[in-house]
Amino acid sequence: MDYAEREGIAAAILRDAGQGDDEPVRLARLVIAHLGSRATEYLLGLRHDAELTHIHDEWRIRVRHCLPLERRIFAIAHELAEWWLRVRECYAADDVEDVANYIAAAIVAPARAFQRAVVALGHDLPALSDAFRVTETCAALRLGEVLHVPLAVITPRCVRVRGPEAWVWPDEETLRQWAQGRWVPRLRRTKLTDSQGRIVLNAQDVN
Repeated sequence: MDYAEREGIAAAILRDAGQGDDEPVRLARLVIAHLGSRATEYLLGLRHDAELTHIHDEWRIRVRHCLPLERRIFAIAHELAEWWLRVRECYAADDVEDVANYIAAAIVAPARAFQRAVVALGHDLPALSDAFRVTETCAALRLGEVLHVPLAVITPRCVRVRGPEAWVWPDEETLRQWAQGRWVPRLRRTKLTDSQGRIVLNAQDVN
């Protein structure tokens, strides 16, 4: 499933609940519109941030109690996206979790709303994350997805690249070396505050 299809699904999730993509999402209303007023439950002891369950012909999103706001918002959006993929789209490919992650980001930071925010705030990741109540990692990835900024987000667990398909990044090991400051070739290198060791390499200004 390509990026345009993922953005289209996020827009459909918003549109079917009477919300547009030109303003920050009203997530509680979105979940109620699709899954009902009892869909979200907060529980202690969940292994993951959230999980999607089917109980007595009703879909529920169980959320781990006391999650930080940004993680809670994204976790709920992820499970809603996964419900749509599995139930409405009958999507069962191996990458369903990754696709749901992308759609969740497009739900909480809708494309046109994000474009407007960038006009007002520029590429200020802390300001963008505050505007949409998302992590700086999510804001950085949306820069690549919505505005086609060539960038790479490097974390201890994975490397994610965004931006124009024509832009070719080197292998993961090279990106990790650049993220550690070992000869970064005309890239803007930014430390993220989400957790230790997260770096964005932004190649937008490279000629």
